[in-house]
Amino acid sequence: MTKRHNGFKEIKTETLPDIMATAHHYHHEQSGGDVVWIETDDTNRAFGIGFKTPPEDNTGVAHILEHTVLAGSKRFPVKDPFMTMITSSMATFLNAMTYSDMTLFPVSSTNATDFANLMAVYLDAVFQPKVIAEERLFRQEGWHYEMANPDAPLTVNGIVYNEMRGDYSDPDRLIRRQVEQYTHLESTYAYDSGGVPFAIPTLTYDAFKAYYYKWYRPENALVGLYGAVDIDQALAQIDDYYAHFQVSDGGMQVAAPAWETGKHMVTVDYPADEDLSASKNSYLSYSVPATHTDDLMATTRVAILMLILVDSETSLLRQRIVDAGYAEDMYSLSPDGYYADMRFVLENIDAAKADEIVGVVDDTLREIADQGLDRTLLEATVDQNELSARQLSGNNRGIAVITQLMGGWRYRENPTDVYQFKAHFKQLREDIQNGVFDDLLAQLIDTQTRLIMVHRPSSAVRQQLQQNEKKRLADIKASLSPDQQQQVIADEQALKQFQETPDSPEALQTLPFLTLDDIESKVTTFAETRESLAGNGVLLTHEQPANGVAYVALTLSLADIPFEDVAYVNDLAFLLGELNTASHTYQDLEVQAMRLTGGITIDPALYALHPADDSFTPRLLVKTKALTKNLRQGLQLVTEILTATDWQDIQRIRRVIGQVKNDVLQDLLSAGSQTALTRLNSRLTVSGRYGEAWDGVAYYDHLVAVLGELASHPERVIAKWQDVLRRIVNREGLVASVTADDQTLEETTTIVKDWLATLPLYTREAAPHIAMPSDDIHTEALTQPDGVQYIAYGDRLSPDQYQPSGKWSVFTNLMSNDVLYRSLRLQGGAYGEGLVLSQRGVLAAYSYRDPKLDETVDVFQHMATALKNTPLDQATIERLIIGILGQYQYPLPPQLVNMQALKRYFIGDTEATVMARMQEALQTTPNDVKQFTEMLEAISRDPKLIVVGNAETVANAQLSFDAVRPIKQQGK
Repeated sequence: MTKRHNGFKEIKTETLPDIMATAHHYHHEQSGGDVVWIETDDTNRAFGIGFKTPPEDNTGVAHILEHTVLAGSKRFPVKDPFMTMITSSMATFLNAMTYSDMTLFPVSSTNATDFANLMAVYLDAVFQPKVIAEERLFRQEGWHYEMANPDAPLTVNGIVYNEMRGDYSDPDRLIRRQVEQYTHLESTYAYDSGGVPFAIPTLTYDAFKAYYYKWYRPENALVGLYGAVDIDQALAQIDDYYAHFQVSDGGMQVAAPAWETGKHMVTVDYPADEDLSASKNSYLSYSVPATHTDDLMATTRVAILMLILVDSETSLLRQRIVDAGYAEDMYSLSPDGYYADMRFVLENIDAAKADEIVGVVDDTLREIADQGLDRTLLEATVDQNELSARQLSGNNRGIAVITQLMGGWRYRENPTDVYQFKAHFKQLREDIQNGVFDDLLAQLIDTQTRLIMVHRPSSAVRQQLQQNEKKRLADIKASLSPDQQQQVIADEQALKQFQETPDSPEALQTLPFLTLDDIESKVTTFAETRESLAGNGVLLTHEQPANGVAYVALTLSLADIPFEDVAYVNDLAFLLGELNTASHTYQDLEVQAMRLTGGITIDPALYALHPADDSFTPRLLVKTKALTKNLRQGLQLVTEILTATDWQDIQRIRRVIGQVKNDVLQDLLSAGSQTALTRLNSRLTVSGRYGEAWDGVAYYDHLVAVLGELASHPERVIAKWQDVLRRIVNREGLVASVTADDQTLEETTTIVKDWLATLPLYTREAAPHIAMPSDDIHTEALTQPDGVQYIAYGDRLSPDQYQPSGKWSVFTNLMSNDVLYRSLRLQGGAYGEGLVLSQRGVLAAYSYRDPKLDETVDVFQHMATALKNTPLDQATIERLIIGILGQYQYPLPPQLVNMQALKRYFIGDTEATVMARMQEALQTTPNDVKQFTEMLEAISRDPKLIVVGNAETVANAQLSFDAVRPIKQQGK
């Protein structure tokens, strides 16, 4: 008998034993909408609604809609319910994402009342958004003209506009965009759903609304639910909206025509800064049609083939291209849409050698096909993918499950196919034996359809785009009459006034807020056993439901590594496992690591010892995960990497360090706010100096110097690495953490203890004390070609000002998600901002993809006044408290238990101390928050300022800088 629920009928139920769930499929006959509920006992419930939103041009309309529908709705007419809920919700995830042809609005929460509230806000947002009747929201989030006065130039501002300006400064994104554009010229993927910066200002409000009405309909949507959901309540909430729609006659499909037959090679230019050249910084992309993502198994086979052909260190193609020096790196492009092509990119080639390189690629692929694919590598790849699947979708399982569900729904009849992974892996292993992957490689080689692109850097293209935009804006201004110019100024002022006007109490009261009575008084904790080991070592063990996977984390002390050598520790983190050992080539190491483990990662880490001062312990963190049956061999592999690395292949070392330098530089530019904050902390604390030495501009400078030394005196730097590694690999003072399920924990613990006992043990010598630098640099600009800024501003509070307390989080919640959000994002157009307090008492404000500089620093300078003028009552404080309780109550999957355990061990946290901080937060009053005004005034007296910004903007700023330098060393 068909089950019916609130306008829905249940059309199918299926068990999903591989993820320990049951899937219920529901259909709303009136509107045509579908719902899939993945039923589990997980209390971290998740909801997501996704719409097919294929772009029809480069204006970014789908992306702007993603932003604007969350900017108020009919039922909840506040200007930004999204941000209001962030400040006052127990949400474990709250966001929205625009894909190449889909927009997804997912949320999750461990609190049942909060979950229902979030569903209500999101459903009303997507089906009754205010933006359809309020053009100013479109102008705020998308784009609008600005002109300070009739003599000032006409400019463009807008949150999405500025986000995409930052996005388009990333060469890798530009190359991917060009590949998509040229391979699928007649498809929806020829356009960028996020928006091309110079095209965004051509989007009209009428076109924006027409796009919304076309695509935001239940028949074009899928709702995903996950966890211990009250399904009748959830379906009733959805039906409240779906009941207002009628299914239409026509389907809603993505335009995805077949490839045009033929082999083509084209050369295109991408905008770049002047320091890049066609002989060193060109890219080559190689694309061949393979399958479509409506075929799950075929798509998976393509991904595995690309992994072993392109991304694996064992790849003969990688050896012939990267090791031979034709390219600095190569990587495959995964699909984000209907086409699952075989595509890969060669990075930093000489464009003049493109024909030669293509010949090497073709010859090598044929040679691989003649030899046959390495079945051991294929099997290891499948093994590692299965181990990843056993982790049940990562840190926030519900959000990951819903994202996978939506991805399948776009193209496949049954979107839950992806959760039958045991059958899939069985089939893949049969495919290996039956030569299916060899057939797929033959398809790649024998295809009659192929596109090869040479992507050359061009500063002229960048300059021309900028000049064209300046001319376009100048022409628009020239075409405006004096009255029309005044109207532009008036519109900007009206928008600013709209943004500055607070929501009315009546509007705020429409939002469904939690109360403290809805929240349990508890903190996230876990059972732990501690055992002492030889050499003052400690082993922490935890029993958690881990689906047969054992997680191991080891921290080795860096106490005897002097500060001038700490950057070499990070070099080792990148090099170990990428070089030959006494028993294996680096290619063999990769295969063995994939076969035996879910990966081996090595990273330097700092653990605070006390939150009130700058005391810390530097460590080398070594992590791995494996099925218990493979763990002993996997850990032996770790020992081999740590103790038997062969340092003779200087060419390989240079290649690894060169790629690390390129990756670090790209990270510094793309994550500019973190770059600025890391630099700021390095000027205020000793621990911050470590952070910069490992993950900042200082580390980039170190890599440039190391590459120079490798070219002139490689033996010196290799001897340094060997000496540092010898001092690190020492059992004395190690702390290890193990997590496994109850059936395997005892065996896992025994294996780990046996392994640790094989490591060297000797007495360490303490490194000399590190002093803070004594330079007088208070303001520094790190310049780059991007058109937006990343700004960090702050200072370290004195010990009497910084007394650690749970009340601090309530204060930073208010400043980040209310005070600074209104000033910098809504009014200033920055994509992101916030106020953070480090464990060492550094209070820092930051902005992200910010079109402004002087104006933003002025906002930071006057934060104390802004806080003083912000009205606060106890009801508001209660909502802010609720918004930070996620720091104390959160889902903790087994893969994260070790990390949390190590953090708590070093800082000395217990359930009681964490509970005490939560109680401090719960007791926060408006007066407590207002008292933080003194701290904001203190940092404004003599702040440190770091700007990662556009060189021209920095040069024209009213601010003066003690130091200005480009992030990238010229010619490096």
